[in-house]
Amino acid sequence: MISKLLKTFLIVWSGCALAAPLKVTTTLPDWADLVRQIGGSEVEAESLLSGDEDPHFLDASPYFIKRVMRSDLVLSTGLGLEVGWLPKVLARTGKKNLQPGGEGYFELGSVIDVLEKPTQKFDRSQGDVHGQGNPHFNISPCALLQAGKGLADKLSELRPEKKPFFQANFKSWSERLQKLKTDLQSEIQKKWPKDSPNFMEYHKEFVYFWTCYNLHSIGSIEALPGVPPSAPLLLQAAQKAKKEKVALAIASLQSSEKHVEKFQQLSGIPTVRVPTMVQTSGETNTIEKLQKFLINSILSAKDLMP
Repeated sequence: MISKLLKTFLIVWSGCALAAPLKVTTTLPDWADLVRQIGGSEVEAESLLSGDEDPHFLDASPYFIKRVMRSDLVLSTGLGLEVGWLPKVLARTGKKNLQPGGEGYFELGSVIDVLEKPTQKFDRSQGDVHGQGNPHFNISPCALLQAGKGLADKLSELRPEKKPFFQANFKSWSERLQKLKTDLQSEIQKKWPKDSPNFMEYHKEFVYFWTCYNLHSIGSIEALPGVPPSAPLLLQAAQKAKKEKVALAIASLQSSEKHVEKFQQLSGIPTVRVPTMVQTSGETNTIEKLQKFLINSILSAKDLMP
């Protein structure tokens, strides 16, 4: 009798364990939103970042380690974005499956069409060059669709019995994002029916965004990536912007406010500062809301003419 009860208990317990949602820890809040959209009730997602940080420069804090340790899956951007801190966090968990190459670790950068891959050797004298290509694809609907497909496949790998559920969620989400992108593209077309005006960015984190929406950027205010421009270099950037008739310069909230304002003074070109990650609180707390905010910020920028 006791053995039968024990057997029944073990069967019920194992069933509950299998049914427990996957615990997914992401680096960017964008990826946590993506996990929730595709994973639905089969996942519990939380991000290490809130959207206010610079993802290049963080510390491997005990708080991060504690959160990662209880994960079934760690989801990162990859392409070197988190290389300064995430490997330390993962190593200190002591969990083999959460290390790069383990089944509990996945980089979304591995499944997208990467832009700006270096074709020549480089060193740190050239700034914070991204050796694997530009990692700032989280604000591009085109790249997000690729990332979403990769995530759906990864979740299906971890929970094969839930594959139809994950793939159906991806299909539904991708259709919504594609429609949103089409609608926003139409708004851009109304503003500029012929050609895109010239834009400029402080740091090269809008490259995928420009490409996806067929907008044209002449480059970055930073002469060296990740290095605040000196006064002469800032003047050169301002002169270039005026010469190329740049309509708007755009910068992330993490960019140097002092340098962005000085560029505007020197060039006379309007600038706008925007979030470049989903924010865990506020009006841009989902991928879709952030897309709308970015496009509306460009279209409604003060003094920006068609």
